[in-house]
Amino acid sequence: MIEANKRLGQNFIKDDNIIRKIIDVTNNITGHSILEIGPGTGKLTRAILDKSPESLISIEKDKRFNDIHNEIMREFPQYQYLRQDALTTKLSSITDNKLIIISNLPYNIGSRLLINWLSEHNKIDKMVLMFQKEVAKRITAKVNSKNYGFLSIAVQLLCTTEYMFEVSKNCFFPAPKITSAIVKLSPYGKEITYEFYEFFKYIVRTAFQQRRKTIKKSLKPIADHIEQPLISLGIDVNKRSENITVDEFSHITEYLYNN
Repeated sequence: MIEANKRLGQNFIKDDNIIRKIIDVTNNITGHSILEIGPGTGKLTRAILDKSPESLISIEKDKRFNDIHNEIMREFPQYQYLRQDALTTKLSSITDNKLIIISNLPYNIGSRLLINWLSEHNKIDKMVLMFQKEVAKRITAKVNSKNYGFLSIAVQLLCTTEYMFEVSKNCFFPAPKITSAIVKLSPYGKEITYEFYEFFKYIVRTAFQQRRKTIKKSLKPIADHIEQPLISLGIDVNKRSENITVDEFSHITEYLYNN
């Protein structure tokens, strides 16, 4: 048995029931193009392939799993195994098709991967992803809640988010110290440029760097005279960042982007 590499954030799913639940909540895999990150021992990989996707591409950084996935490729002609770094891989570089992304993501890079992919949101049909529970809570958090922040807003500008179910640490080997959770994300299909999205993330990050300050003060480093634009947009200048909706952050970004 191949031991998990802690440096790569590896924890392998050993529970077949959890794998079935992941496949079930994804829904409609047959005939679609799928991407899996960190396939490891191949249990989820085989479960996906059993649903007859048009294609499945997996990306794995750890060369120790080459033999396992070379064997799976011999069994399934629609399977492609790429040994490379998912953090530096553009979705557009691996296929022209829209992708369903299904992955038990490494804990240490999960949120970074998600934000990277959203820069190519027009390449994504939907995503069913495993995160640390606390990260999953932040992704799906609503305005005015303690978990609402940069990650919530950066994702929810572009996607619907659903907190599907939690996964006990006992469902993995080795068992992590934390609980995990599955999140389902479906892009809206908004026409948003890469440049606008980058500026949007900059605005939101700046706002949350001083979370306890009012929005008029937290955004002052970006625009010294921000108060009047906020008023003209119908935004209460005395609200804190955690009280500003995704749409309001979008309106702020649009104003500053165009002025």
